Amino acid sequence: MHMPPRPVRILTLILGVIVTLTALAGVGISWVGVGDDAGVVAADPVGSLPSPDVGETGESAPGTQRQRLWLLMGYEGVLLLTGVLTTLAGTGRFSSGFGMACATLGGTVVGAAVLGWVDAQANLTPATSPFFSRLVTPTMLVRVVCGFAIAGCGGVAVLARRPQEWRRFALGVVLTAPVLIALGAIVLGKTDSLLAPREGTAETLRIAGMFIGGVLAIVLLSAGGHLLITAFERCRDESEA
Repeated sequence: MHMPPRPVRILTLILGVIVTLTALAGVGISWVGVGDDAGVVAADPVGSLPSPDVGETGESAPGTQRQRLWLLMGYEGVLLLTGVLTTLAGTGRFSSGFGMACATLGGTVVGAAVLGWVDAQANLTPATSPFFSRLVTPTMLVRVVCGFAIAGCGGVAVLARRPQEWRRFALGVVLTAPVLIALGAIVLGKTDSLLAPREGTAETLRIAGMFIGGVLAIVLLSAGGHLLITAFERCRDESEA
């Protein structure tokens, strides 16, 4: 059995504690809830319905019933459980399957963080919760970074079994990174001016460029993905030999 390197386990432990603490805070906020206007915001995000009575500070007026955020509490509960399991992984509880455990836990953190952020955006607004509404997006970003870092710790632990596979892994990252960066730029709208339709010869060149770029992206993803998978497969074979 290969024990993960001590620095990797310590980092995993720290990341697990961070996720656990933020999830505890999230469960508490979800339980306390917000004023009745939270239901209006969730049901009427464009603000077409009249708002309930809210004080000048944005807090619900005295006597206003508060609504618990059950859906958000569910996501926070998943994050809490995941954080505890990640902390246990950092203490060496899952040494025999550390890589797979971290990959699963990291993916769960990212998924629950994003879904919880969507729900929190609709309910923890400046009108219903002036203070916590400012923390929604920063908290989500911290959790997403922690999730990817936890998964990364699992990858490092696996590659540490057979250090010569780092070169193969690095080459796979180099090949796939440009495609992922380009996709991110497209999703964020940074390439709208380049992809916008044109006229005449410029349009022909644009279509040809998109075709060539698409083929190149497929080739890079295929080659890079193959190298990444092979690197981890070889490490697994080494550990089972």
